[in-house]
Amino acid sequence: MVVVALVAAATVAGTTGYTAMAGWVADVPQPALTNLYLRADVLPAGRPSRSTL
Repeated sequence: MVVVALVAAATVAGTTGYTAMAGWVADVPQPALTNLYLRADVLPAGRPSRSTL
């Protein structure tokens, strides 16, 4: 669910392609990423890789 939310947010932000999405996800502040994981009720696992996106 977290990966889907990150990809959706990156798409809304105007990124196209997996490399651009991975760059956008890399720029997400760590507190925001941790909050997203906690809202999904999973332990924070770090940023998904480009191949995961």
